Amino acid sequence: MKTLALSHFRKPYNCAQTIYKSMEKHHLISNETINKLSSKGGGRAEDGTCGALYAALQIIDCQDSKTHLIEQFENHGGSTRCRELRKTNKISCHDCVAIAAEGAEKHILTQGAAQK
Repeated sequence: MKTLALSHFRKPYNCAQTIYKSMEKHHLISNETINKLSSKGGGRAEDGTCGALYAALQIIDCQDSKTHLIEQFENHGGSTRCRELRKTNKISCHDCVAIAAEGAEKHILTQGAAQK
């Protein structure tokens, strides 16, 4: 899913849309839903949250997984907010998409294993 997400990033999707696009088969996400996320990229998600992180957190339904993903963003980039991540330049948008996609994928795989 990480590779799929990165292949869609900025071609033509923003960071938030990219995460949903890479998960569309697992969650039966419509193109309409993906298109609505055009307003969540570039620091426009709630509280200025990184769009990729915002989208992954919407997909993940386990609080422990959400907390772990937030901690990854804070450890790698020093923040979860897009503008702060960009300002410090510790982590690129490309890396944010990769981390968010990996977190969502890990959750989906863990969830699938738990259901078996």
